[in-house]
Amino acid sequence: MKLRALTACAAFFLCAPIFLSARDTQAEYTDSALNYGYADDLVYGLEAYKNKDWSNALFFLRKASGLSETSSEEIWLLMILTEMNVNDYAAVLRDADIFMRRFPSSPYIPNIEYQRSLARFGLEMYDEAAKGFSAFCENYPSHVLMPSALFWAGESLYRQYEYASAMPLYTRVVTEYEGSDKYAESLYRIELLKQREREEKLLYLLRVTGEEAAAAREEYERQIKKAESEETISLKRRVRALEEQLTALQTTYAEEKTQKEELNAKILELSSANEQLSAEISDSQKAAAELAAKKKAELLRQKTQVPLSAEELAELKRKAAELEKLLRPRGGI
Repeated sequence: MKLRALTACAAFFLCAPIFLSARDTQAEYTDSALNYGYADDLVYGLEAYKNKDWSNALFFLRKASGLSETSSEEIWLLMILTEMNVNDYAAVLRDADIFMRRFPSSPYIPNIEYQRSLARFGLEMYDEAAKGFSAFCENYPSHVLMPSALFWAGESLYRQYEYASAMPLYTRVVTEYEGSDKYAESLYRIELLKQREREEKLLYLLRVTGEEAAAAREEYERQIKKAESEETISLKRRVRALEEQLTALQTTYAEEKTQKEELNAKILELSSANEQLSAEISDSQKAAAELAAKKKAELLRQKTQVPLSAEELAELKRKAAELEKLLRPRGGI
């Protein structure tokens, strides 16, 4: 009697329309189970499940599922749902297969098939998930999980880039199940696919006009290259003329530089000769002054003393000739 009450409590969790995530439960049913005084694995598992304490719920439900007294199809389904909530997809596939073998006539078979396909989607086995959800929709068209199965079938195809096949599934959710939890998500996917379709049409139009655009582009590039070629030739000619002018200027500059260097050398040479000549003139002036002084003294002496002899007179004439020679201007100064 008490075991039936616990099993009934577990079954209540599975009667809610959205038992996939086990969101909506009634505390009174779990409390009623506790009133029987069962402080066992099943009670703790149900309490943890109610509180969304998934790790403890999974621990106790697994223990409960292993006991013959508490191992029922409801407990197994709650355990599988808990495994889904902790994203243990491999465990979901394993326990779903066990459930199908142990409870082949269970009314929860559609739920198990749905969870198995959802686990395959979580493992990125999109092709198998799509087939599983499609089979679910064909076999259980009036099931409460029908809109969710349609959505996840569309998602499985969407992940495989089969957008055309996914679109009708999202559309069915929007048109046939307006109040479902997957309505907003399906509507969003439809808008994305419509945007993609518009982009594909635009790409198609671009491809249709691609040849004309390519021809126009080639012609444009040819004209650009031609203009660039003509401009390049003109520039090369101008550069060549400027190079020739530069070469002529460099030659003229080199010649003028050479002439300037030669002129500077000549100036230095003349300056040196001028300095030497100035020194000689200074020496000559000194010698002339000395000779004039001597001549004056000689004349004075002649007035006061005996007349010079013929030899002395000849010597004086000779010195006068030398002095005149020294005083005579030189050419080129």
